[in-house]
Order: sequence, then C-alpha cells, then structure tokens
Amino acid sequence: MQNRYHRVAITVGIMLFLPLASSAACAPIVRTLKLGATGDDVRVLQQKLNIDKSTMIAASGPGSPGNETTYFGPATVRAVMKFQEMHKNEVLVPAGLQSASGIVGKLTRDAINRIDCVVPGTASMEQTNSLSESDVAALQARVNTAFQNMQHAFGEKSPSETIAANVAQAQSQRLANGSLLPPQGAVLPIIGTAGKYPLQLFMLSPLTVLRGDKITLSGTGFSQNTHLHIGSTNYVMSGGFATDTATFTIPSDIPYGLYSVALQDGGTLSNTRSLIIVEDKTKTPVIESITPTEGNVGTVITMKGQNFASKNDIVTTIGTIKDISSSDGKTLSFTLTAREDLLKDNRLLPYLPVSFSVMNMYGISGFTQFNIR
Repeated sequence: MQNRYHRVAITVGIMLFLPLASSAACAPIVRTLKLGATGDDVRVLQQKLNIDKSTMIAASGPGSPGNETTYFGPATVRAVMKFQEMHKNEVLVPAGLQSASGIVGKLTRDAINRIDCVVPGTASMEQTNSLSESDVAALQARVNTAFQNMQHAFGEKSPSETIAANVAQAQSQRLANGSLLPPQGAVLPIIGTAGKYPLQLFMLSPLTVLRGDKITLSGTGFSQNTHLHIGSTNYVMSGGFATDTATFTIPSDIPYGLYSVALQDGGTLSNTRSLIIVEDKTKTPVIESITPTEGNVGTVITMKGQNFASKNDIVTTIGTIKDISSSDGKTLSFTLTAREDLLKDNRLLPYLPVSFSVMNMYGISGFTQFNIR
C-alpha cells in the first residue's frame, strides 16, 4: 500500500511541476533532435528518458526527474545513446548502424514515442504516507483532470477563452471570400500530420521578438490550410513539406505588446502560446529575489527585480496571477493562488517545487523557485 501512495504522490508532484499543457507533454516527438536542439519537445524527450534509471539524463540538477530542460546537451546525447543501445534491434539494426548515434531520428522517435508520459519523481515515503487511500484517490482524480486542461506556463488558455472572436471573424471571412487564404502571392503552409494527430502548437521560439524577427513553430496536425493567429489577425506561415514545423516573420507594422498565438485549420483551433513583440529587448524583466521562499496558497510574496511594468503577469506552474502592478518598476507584491482543481482543503500538496516568472510588455523573465510547504 505504501508503494501505491508513493507512486500516486510522485505522479501528482510531477504533474504540478510540468510547465507544459497535457497535449504538449504527451504529444509525439515529430522532428529530428540532436545536440544543440532546443524546444518543448526536448523536455518531453528528457521526461520519457528519465522514466528508466538506465537512461536517466541526470540524478540531480538540470535534466533530472522534475528538472527537465528544453536544451539537448551532452547529457541528453549520452542518455539517447544508452536508449539506442538498449533497443538496438528496433533502432540501430534496421538503420544499418553498428553503434548508437545520439541523434533522435525516425526509428528512435518511434520507439521513444511509445513511452508513457508520466515521469517518476523523488517524493519520500515520509512525505506521502500520511494520506489516506481515499485522499490519494481524490487528489489523483483532481490532478488528472487538471493535467488534461493544464494551461501553459506562458499564459496558455483554451481557444474558446482566447480567440473566440477570431473564429467568428474567420467564419465571416470564409462566407465573404469562400476561403481563409490571403490574396495571391501567399506562400502555402507546410503539410504535416493532419488527420493523424490533433492540431497542436507545442513550441514557439523565441517568445520575445522584435519586428522583423523570424519565429519558429512546431507541433502536430499541420496541413496546407494551417494558418497562424497573432491576436485577432490571421497570417499564412511558410515551411518545409512533410513536417510539422513552420516559420513566420513578424510584420514591421504590428503593434508592440503581448499576444495570444494559436494555429487554425478550417474550424479547428489549437492551444495557445504567448508571444511578446517588443521595441527593445534590453528591458526584459529580471527577478532578483523573492520573499519568502516557501509557503502555500494565501502567502503574500514580495518580488524584487528590474524592468517590471505597470501591469505584470506572474506565470507559475500552478496557474497565472494576472495584472500585478509595480509602482517603481522594481517591486511586485502578490498573494499566491492556484487553480482550484489542484487544491485539497484549499491547500496545495506540500514538498513540491513551483516556478515563478514575470511576463509583461517588455518580455519574459527567467524562472525562480518557490517551495510549497
């Protein structure tokens, strides 16, 4: 029974920590990954490899269970090589390879994509054995539901919340013009896995851009009719055939600010990501300290740093605290909240790390950690 509690608490802890929506966390890896690659799909790769101690990225620190990163570094290469050696008859032999390459190509992707998305953690028995079986079951059910609807750490919301107006606009445009495509001269978007996987956007890079910068998008379900929404405007992307990646150049006349970005294919909308278009990247917000460094829901937190705006969103791995003001650009004060579906008796499960970031019109800060007690 104790092992059962341990497994459930581990699962709960990791679900709360993951900064990806469930669709992104469990989405298949669809592109070739190798040393130097970055993106949310690298984090998914590390999470899957960390399930088996034999292919664990690291025992502690960056890349370890619960601390997976979006960077494909040497430690990830070693873990992939170990995985390839363990599955050589499935991965290496069909490719005619004598030794592991550390590159996540098609055969390696196919094998890794079959691994469950749940990641083991490090919660101790002492921390979890005080929960009754009914408590654990109820908490597991709530977190499972939350995980299915989890918002992205950078402000992801459901399409109905963020771009419902865009749908109506697109429908009107289709009725008026008989097509969602722009006038002649447009470059058709890429053809990807439409019909095989749902339309998803699980990587947008970079998140803070200047006018004229090029952004890269990847996900699943792309087709030749996939378009990009930035705010209320619908754009055509460009990319390579037979892949679920695309590029887009930020228009020179688009207003500066924070935007919700989503993909649309006909009447289907993807999840959203946030994109910040700035005039000057040197003003990106910086977190220097938080006080206190631990607590639970209801704790008043003071954050010190630089380049805070008049309105700031505190992006956390348990929800987003919106429109926090700063009178001096250096101090933010807010009360910690979390999504109700993650609470038990108005409290969060203790011993779980929560990450904070500040997002405003100037950009997105790095993350700092807050411990739930």
